[in-house]
Amino acid sequence: MAEGGGLTIRDSIFRDNQGSLGGAIKSEASTTISNSRFSSNHTTSEGGALWIRGPFASLTLTNSIFTNNSADRAGGAIYTIVNGTVRNSVFAGNRATAFGGAIYILRQTTTLENLSLYNNQANEEGGAIYLDQRALVNIRHVTATGNRAPGGGGIQITSTESARFFVNSVFAGNSGGDCSDKTGMIAASQVTNTWIQDGSCNATFSGDPMLAPPRGSPFYMPPYIGSPLVDAAPDDSNCLDTDIRGVERPFGDACDIGAYEGAVARPKPKSERGSPAILPTPIPPTPPATCETNLPHGLTVKPAYAGMQCREILTDQAIGNDAIVAEGWLAALDIWGWVGGAGTEICFNQNGKLVLLDAATAPRTRVDLATYSRDSRTCARIYRTGTVVLLPSAGSPPAVAPRTAPDSRDLRNCMVVTTALLNLRATPAGQVIGYAPYPARLTALARTDDWFRVDNNGEDGWISAEYVEPEGNCD
Repeated sequence: MAEGGGLTIRDSIFRDNQGSLGGAIKSEASTTISNSRFSSNHTTSEGGALWIRGPFASLTLTNSIFTNNSADRAGGAIYTIVNGTVRNSVFAGNRATAFGGAIYILRQTTTLENLSLYNNQANEEGGAIYLDQRALVNIRHVTATGNRAPGGGGIQITSTESARFFVNSVFAGNSGGDCSDKTGMIAASQVTNTWIQDGSCNATFSGDPMLAPPRGSPFYMPPYIGSPLVDAAPDDSNCLDTDIRGVERPFGDACDIGAYEGAVARPKPKSERGSPAILPTPIPPTPPATCETNLPHGLTVKPAYAGMQCREILTDQAIGNDAIVAEGWLAALDIWGWVGGAGTEICFNQNGKLVLLDAATAPRTRVDLATYSRDSRTCARIYRTGTVVLLPSAGSPPAVAPRTAPDSRDLRNCMVVTTALLNLRATPAGQVIGYAPYPARLTALARTDDWFRVDNNGEDGWISAEYVEPEGNCD
């Protein structure tokens, strides 16, 4: 709790805290927060993570993530009655029993810019945002989708004394209405280049904005290629210089509507994909927390290769697999970039079994990992990117790590062509786990002098170097 003076917080994690006002922080001071994470905090009243109020208080919040915070009354993540700015931040999976699943604003001037709000919920009004009396709010380049409330799933405006200006923002696919204005007084002049799917609140545009599912870190919902959000906002003073990731705007002839600048390809319908295709794993254009820092307590990634990036998964929606959710997953980590041909060891500080939701297939397919115990922690080695999920297990994993090839070296840009039907082995000269077909052209991930580790249609294993023809940089 802070009173008077100033409070500055940066590069911090607040998790599993509780309070009567502000589950993690109660401040009556000038408060500045940056590069921080708030998850699973709870209040019995207002402000699941933050409660900011007071005659000398203010709020400046940037580059922060709020997930799974909850309030028994209002402001699942933030309850603020001060002048403030919230920028370049993510709100996902926050809950309020009554009002403002993510953000509750009362009586002051607040700027909301470059925000992603997803899967927040209020049991009464304002699934993502709730504006109460005399709240003067400027909303620019905000994306709110998948939020829920009986009234105003995206945003609820309650008072004629509130002024709100929507610029270059998108509210779409929110249950209970994208924008609910109890006053009925939002003028066209208060809504500029803003896409509201259900056409409420004097929307500039309406209809399907073609948003992709959440991805990346910070969490964002990019438009698909061909989305009407792309290049839909003039490159003028209303267009922020960068997007939620820090990528420069505009990318193209004009700025995009929403928090994300750019677009991503829409996956083909399942009927057109045939068997799972091996796809390159996209590397986000801006680095989030690396796999060496900002990981939850007790979770390790070794070795953390250059270019490897990690993000803790905190919501069922981010898991994206109903069967995994039904099993009652305990923890999860999304990994992308380069994991190294010799593999990367992931260890969790809880007992269980590990599976990988393989990013090389769309949708991601489940791969049961060889789980073992190291120093009373649950570990497995992965050889490709995806989401590593810890699931409950009746027994403890074996206290022996599978054998690896310590003298192996990683490969890039190497293919091998089989010259015979070959055994696929767990380790060089080790247990046979399958077969590599003939003829087949396989990606080589690593090698020793006598063996290649290959990707055999989604299954990793070692094959003899004597019966392949290398192509590319395979030394």
